[in-house]
Amino acid sequence: MGVAAFETIDDGAQLSRVRAFVAEELRALERAGLIDDAVLVASELASNALLHADGIVTVSVTESGECVRISVQDRTRVPPVMARQSVEAMTGRGLRLVASLSTEWGAEPSEVGKVVWADLSESHASSPFTHDLIEMWDDDGWLDAVEPVRRYPVWLGEVPTPLLLSAKAHVDNLVREFTLAARGAESNVSGQLPPHLATLIETVVTRFSEARQAIKRQALAAANMGLPHVRLELNLPASAADAGEEYLRALDEADSYCHAARLLTVESPPQHQLFRHWYVGELVAQLRAAEAGLPPPKPVSFDERLLQEFDKASTAQATAGRVARLYELSAALARAASREAVAAAVLEQGVAALDASGGGVLLAADADHLVVPGTFGYEQALVDRLQGESKDADLPAAVALRTGEPVWIESRQERDTRFPELSNLERGTVATCAVPLSVGDHRLGALRFSFPRPRLFDEDERRFVLALAAQTSQALYRAQAQRGAPGVQPAAAAQPATPPAHRPAAHPHRRRLPLPR
Repeated sequence: MGVAAFETIDDGAQLSRVRAFVAEELRALERAGLIDDAVLVASELASNALLHADGIVTVSVTESGECVRISVQDRTRVPPVMARQSVEAMTGRGLRLVASLSTEWGAEPSEVGKVVWADLSESHASSPFTHDLIEMWDDDGWLDAVEPVRRYPVWLGEVPTPLLLSAKAHVDNLVREFTLAARGAESNVSGQLPPHLATLIETVVTRFSEARQAIKRQALAAANMGLPHVRLELNLPASAADAGEEYLRALDEADSYCHAARLLTVESPPQHQLFRHWYVGELVAQLRAAEAGLPPPKPVSFDERLLQEFDKASTAQATAGRVARLYELSAALARAASREAVAAAVLEQGVAALDASGGGVLLAADADHLVVPGTFGYEQALVDRLQGESKDADLPAAVALRTGEPVWIESRQERDTRFPELSNLERGTVATCAVPLSVGDHRLGALRFSFPRPRLFDEDERRFVLALAAQTSQALYRAQAQRGAPGVQPAAAAQPATPPAHRPAAHPHRRRLPLPR
């Protein structure tokens, strides 16, 4: 038997030494017919040790009967896992080659890590390997063979198998690139890594490897059986909680490198980011509770987390849409030179953003009535009735104008209790809102929207309507000034303003609308 030990040198030099050593030993054993296959197997086992197991400790060649065993010892006890064939994955093909060329292969723990071995024979014909998962040991006993550690059960529930396989393959690709970068820096093949990036690489590659590999094995087992979902159940030491949090932070930071195109691996897709935040968060919560002797927290299933994220995304999308409409409204109002143009702009954006059935702008015309420069979605009969609305009417717009306070009517019962007249004015309207249009202490009118169903106005919607009103008020005030109307007076004064007799009308062909003082 021959055994070679390996110090930390250039990866390419180590692989060359492994191949030369294996070929030399086989010639000494007069088994030259196995050299080609044995060199391939040794190269793959040694590459896995370099990429995934913190380096090679020893390589040995042992003859036993008609077989020759190639063994590679590395520095971690995390069992090897053979990945499924996938165009997304850049790792996992080496073990498939080892399985095809050998009569048998496996792994066992050692003092400093593990030994991965493969038996070769001249009589063995290469064949495709059909089992993607190594199930030759009990994970807990295997990993704790040297120093037993107390472990706690962690239940994560069901996760879609394709999503899990894709997410783990993406992380494997990142681990592979990080490992190659670190090895290249150590051997001076590539530039030196910044200290912060070196720490990041170490965290992603090694700190959470046990849990990561355990999840991968369960995903592969489910895929082999054709199961659409993986039922994730783990047995982990308490230290996996801290490791998981560090791993999560490291992956999020690694994504920033990917996003900035500083790495070849692409940024994690949103569904992968959501999955890892969910499962690491659940894992940490359960381990911390178990270590403290507390009852396990109520688990949040992945489906529940998806629904929560969907709600957040929907809210964010609605908010972004309203912000965009406010920008569009600002641009439209900047071009609006009349009350009618202002009303058209704000109602078009507001009705669409709020999914309202209609809306209107009502302005103070004289001491008794309101004028309607624009509506959207209202039938003409309703517009005609709004044109005759009194400032003293017990209706939402008039109340908002008189009090300077917004009016929010969210249900039919509230409508009938607070504004009985509204049911006759708008039979199809269930909910409504009306907010004052003001500039400083001056109340110009009111902005109103109607809804055919009950409507609970949340804080975001209320802020949006108030923002519409603020922009509309400024635009109306500006439009009045451009028309040459007299200064708007505080709404506390009930008498309408009259243009000074000595001031000529700037636009004789336009009818002025004096505003109340």
